[in-house]
Amino acid sequence: MRKHMLLKKTSAFLLAVSLTVYGGTGGLNLRNMWNVPVEAAEIIQTGSCGESATYTLDGDGVLTITGTGGVALDVDLRMSDLIKKTVIEDKITSIGYDAFYGCSSLTDIVIPDSVTSIGDSAFSGCSSLTDIQVDVSNPRFTSHNGVLFFNHDKTTLICCPAGKSGSYSIPDSVTSIGNGAFWGCSSLTDIVIPDSVTFIGYSAFYGCNSLAIIEIPNTVKKIGFLAFGYAYDVETGTDIKIPNFTIYGFLDSEAERYANTNDFNFVPLLTTTEGITAALEDEETAKTASALTLTLTTKEITDTATDTSVDYRLLDELIENTVKTLTPDAAADVTYKAYDIVLLDADGHQTQPQGSISVRIPLPSGFKADTCHIYRLEEDNTFTDMKATCSNNVLTFRTNHFSIYVITEQTLADASALISGDVNGDGEVDIADALLISRYDAKLTEFDATQLAYADVNDDNEVNIADALLISRYDAKLIDSLSGK
Repeated sequence: MRKHMLLKKTSAFLLAVSLTVYGGTGGLNLRNMWNVPVEAAEIIQTGSCGESATYTLDGDGVLTITGTGGVALDVDLRMSDLIKKTVIEDKITSIGYDAFYGCSSLTDIVIPDSVTSIGDSAFSGCSSLTDIQVDVSNPRFTSHNGVLFFNHDKTTLICCPAGKSGSYSIPDSVTSIGNGAFWGCSSLTDIVIPDSVTFIGYSAFYGCNSLAIIEIPNTVKKIGFLAFGYAYDVETGTDIKIPNFTIYGFLDSEAERYANTNDFNFVPLLTTTEGITAALEDEETAKTASALTLTLTTKEITDTATDTSVDYRLLDELIENTVKTLTPDAAADVTYKAYDIVLLDADGHQTQPQGSISVRIPLPSGFKADTCHIYRLEEDNTFTDMKATCSNNVLTFRTNHFSIYVITEQTLADASALISGDVNGDGEVDIADALLISRYDAKLTEFDATQLAYADVNDDNEVNIADALLISRYDAKLIDSLSGK
């Protein structure tokens, strides 16, 4: 029998003991070295669980399976909530279809190296199981982050424990998601399917009640029956649809076919070679768009002297000006990536979406998720923070307009947060701003685009002494407010 040992914290005197763990049936029992009696838990149930396999269940909820060949538990035992831990001994070679289905109290199971076959839905409905471990010597199966895979290359995902919660990103080695692989993962809220996946089995995500949205890549060519958006209704004993379940996918794809066949919400996607994706929630706009074309530039502020592009130098200058109020040398540390996002219609003409869109951009290499910002460059050369969120190394924001978007870890000036008249960017409108405008009017200093926009307090499209006088009157409390922005 192969021993699987779990080491926990021990007292200081035990640390001095040299431990040697042997394979086969041998092992070392520390408690018996001091003749401490070991009381075995009472056996409360025994029975057959295969042609040549038997089990014993003790009062502590430990199910021990011995014998040879395949194993599958009787339905009454599976549904009894008595099994908390399962020990499968060597010589068991297969775990059958639905073998442990519904073992809702099962929290611990280790698969020995003798097992070479595992049936569909073998661990479905094990709602307390968060981790599946496979003996490292097993020639066929492996596990990663507690998820079970068919082979050591992790190309086929067999089972995600039903007790997992939150977000899970499927490894990009996976090409096939097995039948019932995520069955009953009711606490998973976000699942990322990589472009490597081509097959999704039947009932693969059945019972994922907290999963309201799924994005399916264009590489998926087959989606099985009841794969997404369904759960089991105990009262009626029937399959029911998860309310408002939405599929994000590409037009004329398997994802769209599945959504239409099952009458689920479908949001079409457009993508680019840089991996940036836009979800156009207005389907008519998506159907007339021939491509989402991106021009990608990567610039560091310190490289401007060697760049001959006027546009790049202008973007560098705009970014430098927006951070000048933070620290004197803040601009020198700014690294950014800029994307010029253009939507083309069927005739190749530039167009804009008719409604709100969701844009997702992979987190650039070297950028930190918790400090990244995405800004849209406005027509007046100011920047608007898009309030992007980051999940699974993907930045997501919503917009209704394609333009130049900049990703940076440096905070830039948000156009919506600036104060009309605050030309020096200190957060106040006072005589200092009026004097700065007077110097500009006398051609003693220059303004950048942001300063020009917020110096024109009377909205006459000019910056001159009239704006300085208006700010002076406001500072002296001769007027209650500034006209304009």
